Amino acid sequence: MAKSDIAGVVITTQRGTTVSLDRHGQPLRPSMIWLDQRRASQVPAISWWWKAALGSLGMLETVRVFQAEAEANWMAQHQPALWAQTDKFLIWRHAQSSPPAPRHTGMPGLFHF
Repeated sequence: MAKSDIAGVVITTQRGTTVSLDRHGQPLRPSMIWLDQRRASQVPAISWWWKAALGSLGMLETVRVFQAEAEANWMAQHQPALWAQTDKFLIWRHAQSSPPAPRHTGMPGLFHF
């Protein structure tokens, strides 16, 4: 193949893909990929002490942006029936050639891979 035959090259990954599973391990809805632009307009409340700590560091607004961008918060707001059925919310972060073992994030039902 000649260089002139090549119109373009694209490299992509499926990083930051979320999957919500029911108690039987079955997906409840199509996955949301990292490029998804949906945002939650209602985000979980932050306790006063976190507001004070984050505010003193100038990070409160940054945390609010991340909360709005979180697929879990969008799903809880816009698909509450499916969110109520969610037993596990998985986040696939593809950064290796083979998937690592899942590790718990410390939040109920939320794992990183």
